[in-house]
Amino acid sequence: MKNLIDSCVVLAAFTVISTSPAYAYLDPGSASLIIQGIIGTIAAAGFVFRSYLYRFMAMIRGKSAKDNSTDQKD
Repeated sequence: MKNLIDSCVVLAAFTVISTSPAYAYLDPGSASLIIQGIIGTIAAAGFVFRSYLYRFMAMIRGKSAKDNSTDQKD
């Protein structure tokens, strides 16, 4: 285990030391795309959390997931 940690430290140090400048440019469109991806990921995670929460609550209450849907037609 100690050899693995030592190897990781040496690899990390080598990676930091051997970097070179990228000379890259991020235009406003790139930043907008990154922000949109982050917001989309957060929204998707919220949706997944909510759907699993509804399934869990339905399981506790003893109802099927179909009975617990919010799209009920009268």
